[in-house]
Amino acid sequence: SLLKADTRYTVSVIVTGQNIKGSTRTASAFQILETVSIEIPIVSVESKVKSRLNSGSRLPLTAEVQNFKFNELSYLWSTPTGNLDFSDPSTLLTSNSEPNLVIAPGIL
Repeated sequence: SLLKADTRYTVSVIVTGQNIKGSTRTASAFQILETVSIEIPIVSVESKVKSRLNSGSRLPLTAEVQNFKFNELSYLWSTPTGNLDFSDPSTLLTSNSEPNLVIAPGIL
């Protein structure tokens, strides 16, 4: 890899738009990346459910993890947006701290 371990990188972009009545529109964004010298788990969420689900059905999800053994990890499911509260046990059929999460029927 060209990136060095234990280093902080800042990546930025500036976008310049069209000139309107003598004024140029610009926007910018940046992202800070930190590299580490230890393995980082690669996580994906899997579901056996097809792309559409009845809102009254339960929804089972599984966290698939690469690069780590099961006993080395801890889990915490959450929702960054929306009105689901996984800290409320009535919304789930499992704990929000397990690799498998099942959202209760009628919650979605």
